[in-house]
Amino acid sequence: MRCNMMVASLLIAAGASSTLGQSINIDLNLTPGAYPAALYGAAGRSGYWNDVNNASPGTMNLCTIHAPGPTGVTLTWDKSVAVTNSNDSNTTGNPERLLDDGQFRGGPGKLIYTISHLEAGKYAVFTYAGRPAFSSDYCWVKVNGSPSQTQLVGGNITHDLPIGVSHAVHIVTIPANGSIQIEVGESAWGNAACSGIQLEKLDGDRLRFYVDKSQTANDELGDAWEYAYSDLQPVLKAAALIGGDHCEIWTASGFYYPTTGVDRNISFVVPSGLHLYGGFNGTEQSLDSRLYPWFHITAMSGAIGGGSAIDNSYHVVDASNCGSSTVIDGFTIAGGYANGPGEKSRGGGLYAVNSSVDLRWCKLISNYAALEGGGAYTSLYPGFHNVLFYNNESDRTGGGIHHAGVGKPVFYNTEFTGNESLGGGGGAMISFADAAFFNCLFSGNYTASTHAGSDGGGVGVDGDSTDDVSITNCTFSLNKSGTVAGGVWVEGQATVNLRNSILWGNIGLLASYTVDEQWDKAATATLTKSSNCIEGVNSDPQFVDADGVDNVPGTTDDNCHLQAPFSSAMENGDESLLPWDFSDVDGDGNTFEYYPFDLDGNPRIVYFGGGPYGGLDLGCYEVQWCPADYDASGFVDLDDYSAFVADFEAGVQKADFDKTGFVDTDDFDAFVAAFQEGC
Repeated sequence: MRCNMMVASLLIAAGASSTLGQSINIDLNLTPGAYPAALYGAAGRSGYWNDVNNASPGTMNLCTIHAPGPTGVTLTWDKSVAVTNSNDSNTTGNPERLLDDGQFRGGPGKLIYTISHLEAGKYAVFTYAGRPAFSSDYCWVKVNGSPSQTQLVGGNITHDLPIGVSHAVHIVTIPANGSIQIEVGESAWGNAACSGIQLEKLDGDRLRFYVDKSQTANDELGDAWEYAYSDLQPVLKAAALIGGDHCEIWTASGFYYPTTGVDRNISFVVPSGLHLYGGFNGTEQSLDSRLYPWFHITAMSGAIGGGSAIDNSYHVVDASNCGSSTVIDGFTIAGGYANGPGEKSRGGGLYAVNSSVDLRWCKLISNYAALEGGGAYTSLYPGFHNVLFYNNESDRTGGGIHHAGVGKPVFYNTEFTGNESLGGGGGAMISFADAAFFNCLFSGNYTASTHAGSDGGGVGVDGDSTDDVSITNCTFSLNKSGTVAGGVWVEGQATVNLRNSILWGNIGLLASYTVDEQWDKAATATLTKSSNCIEGVNSDPQFVDADGVDNVPGTTDDNCHLQAPFSSAMENGDESLLPWDFSDVDGDGNTFEYYPFDLDGNPRIVYFGGGPYGGLDLGCYEVQWCPADYDASGFVDLDDYSAFVADFEAGVQKADFDKTGFVDTDDFDAFVAAFQEGC
């Protein structure tokens, strides 16, 4: 082969020039011969395979997967261990060709493979180290300089290529003209064995794995939808060994369980830094091609036992000790039952202590905790964006979520519906921490006890003088407390800042006045209010149908949108109280603008006119007016044109049509363009 005919000049030149696309396939092969391009391996990379056999030199030139031409990249290997056969009747097809021959040590020691003269970059190293026909044998694999852990490989190999059974995966970053050294060593359960190596030069920062419960037609290689793994759990475990910061997992719709057995202690453990995505139909090639993430239900379920929930998993998902780059996106987390001892009595759906995990487009449904946090129990800096907490329950505090101790959780565009606790915070309980709620809906949550400390059907807050919770543009409707403050309760010395929000129809069974049913506080606590609509103080905000068609609050048909144009909550918000779009959620490159969306994902500020601030509605929903319907008649006609011209000539702020802060000719041009387009 031309790639085995190395010349010195190639080695000298390799450090001065780079070879594009340095992904490399290597097979330790007993019988020399060509390989089919369709031999993908677990890396999912077809193309040329380098054949290393007993006749190959100790240092040999390698080809990339793209063409059998010399590259200057070399492999140095230990020829003192012969390439032999270890036939396993469980393996078939191309995996058999890859795995059933290789270097198999018969005694102590390790095998070392050095690949040199590589391009600078990040590489994924797939080392096939399982020992076919010896299912009880395991060896260890490490890549020097890799942040990935040393990994044990072995077990019952089949025609699939499961991580940790047939191979290990490591991530390593090297400079130009760099080297990668792979060590395969004996363990207490077996001797060193290696049958092949795949080197994949990563285009991005993460190695992607695919999971699809319904994929049964092809080998489970994990590199594409058609070869997806059918179980999420082993891929999560592999990502922990590889390093969550280097991995992402795409998961197709279906129900996934922490275990096929009945061990309630087993959870889906999310490693720090992982990007875990659900909501796929199993054909997408980009995140942008994924539909609305809740459309294809992808569930992590704790329903592992019998028909009753009492033998379900204590925690469905454990995302503890995760950094801020950790993402869980597009999953339903359901059926956790945290009734165990100690921490197993908290966070039935999500247990995330000392964690800054970011949940996006997730639903936490029908989880339970004997103590705190039926849906979730968290500490530090978790984020919740477009999340639904529905029908979760706790026997102490925080039916939906309990955040305790330190940090600052943030809740953007999040719904708390039908959650229940015996103690405070039917929807959410914030205990001795800061927090921020924005564009959130609290509907039909309740505290079921009439004992002291059971306040705050929607939100309960407890803390000292340093703890500050902001509630901005949120809606509290038909939440109920067994004591006072069906909406918001503050105790201790904590501070709550209630802004641009609506509290209407909430019930406090022991409250003396309607206002006390909406919010209340302990004498030592602080609650400031700015630009709100509160029952007992203001006029009715006119929800469309607060308890929905079923007339039951706390169900998914509750409709707390404002009835336009009759709502007193329209155009009465103070824009200066909105948070900034620092994360650029609309992707327009502008992070110094107000957060642009309401709870529905529609524009957060729609100017209609008539309110003191000329735009923002109170609560979590913004009434969506046609911009050209300037007089809000429901029609675009000459009356709109006349009304705009009158305001424009008078310099009325409502005529600032392009929202620059100035009324000028640009506003006139923008209105004319909208008027001509119609609605």
